[in-house]
Amino acid sequence: MEHLPYMEEIFIKFIEEGFSITLFFDEAFGKNLKSINSWLLNRKIVVEDIRFMNQNSPLLTKIKHTLGALTYLADNNFEKDYFRRFTLRSKLDIPIDKVIIIREKYFKITTFLAKLIIKLIRNIVVNFLYKSKIDLHTFNLVLVTPGNMINSVEDNLILEAKIQGIPNVICALSFDNLNSKGTTICAPDLYFAWNEHHRSLLINRHQIAPNTIIMSGSLYFERYSLKERNYASNILEIDKFNSNNLSIVLYLGSSANVVKNESDFLKSFLNSFWTEMKNYFLVIRPHPANFSTWADWNEPGTIVYPKNLGLLERENSLTQSVFQNSICAFGINTSAFLDAMSCDTPVFSLLNSTAIFQSNSSHYRFLINSGMAEVANYEDLLGQINRLHFSRDVSSNLKSKVLPNFGNVRNVIYHECLKIID
Repeated sequence: MEHLPYMEEIFIKFIEEGFSITLFFDEAFGKNLKSINSWLLNRKIVVEDIRFMNQNSPLLTKIKHTLGALTYLADNNFEKDYFRRFTLRSKLDIPIDKVIIIREKYFKITTFLAKLIIKLIRNIVVNFLYKSKIDLHTFNLVLVTPGNMINSVEDNLILEAKIQGIPNVICALSFDNLNSKGTTICAPDLYFAWNEHHRSLLINRHQIAPNTIIMSGSLYFERYSLKERNYASNILEIDKFNSNNLSIVLYLGSSANVVKNESDFLKSFLNSFWTEMKNYFLVIRPHPANFSTWADWNEPGTIVYPKNLGLLERENSLTQSVFQNSICAFGINTSAFLDAMSCDTPVFSLLNSTAIFQSNSSHYRFLINSGMAEVANYEDLLGQINRLHFSRDVSSNLKSKVLPNFGNVRNVIYHECLKIID
């Protein structure tokens, strides 16, 4: 259910073009039907039906987990920290440290074997193991996201579509979804990637055929580009605390998976040079899944905003207003970097040696290699803020690499889908 905002723009596009939509969810979300309907109503999205899918059998679950672990081993760029996290979360009974040692010592043979086993498993599941449970013959297209979480069931719709001959696609959900989660149980007809980083991961890690990958850009950040739903500045709650009308600097919170005790880190970091920040007002934008770490934050010259809202509760108008009224934004490792790029707000990274996932994660390195700046100490941080205060320059090259087709993503996806429907 929390993934609904990621698909909003493609829902609207298909409905505008005269298609009807049926939503499928994991049965675990059945208890949230009221919230689902409320979200749809608020956005004036009318769907044909809402259905719920059964949980996977223990065997299919184990197969998905095994496939997910194998994809890490198949990639020449072995992200062992994410491999370790994935195998622990999926409760695979394997000697993780020994596997990592073998993978690093005999990487050529392990990558070859992992790729071969992935292909065999997917063929066996499609052709022999999986028994169809859902009749999809009334549908023109099956569109799935994310399709690669540890306990996903939605990618079973790709299996169903393959068996029944229905065109099918997967949209990559989020910026770090393809390098830090599992994999799809079955390769779709088309896989929509955000950028070159996603495309590389799909080919080298997830073993998706290159000719089935479309580098569409990000559906989620498309919301910031649509003029008919562009919002005026509205940051009254921030203004109440920013009584001296200081220039706003935005701190972008990360998830608890990236850094522990983030509020303590920021407090300690700021205390060392707080007097030098007196010309700025700091707005802390928590990660929507990690706002509790900021519950006791009460530092002068700052505000946590929004303080207690998850992704579904956050209004795009307020998010956009905060970014557009900030001279710059910075954080540790968060997809909110891309929110800033979408709103043409200068953005950079603050290095944190205690972060669990920062420089060791490929999606972060992709941003740096694409031109996003990073600072390591408070002198560099203050220098970067002061520079951007007087020259709010934005790297269009960074945005075009990370968010290609910005403003046209839903059209790209829609027209590529039409090709396989026809």
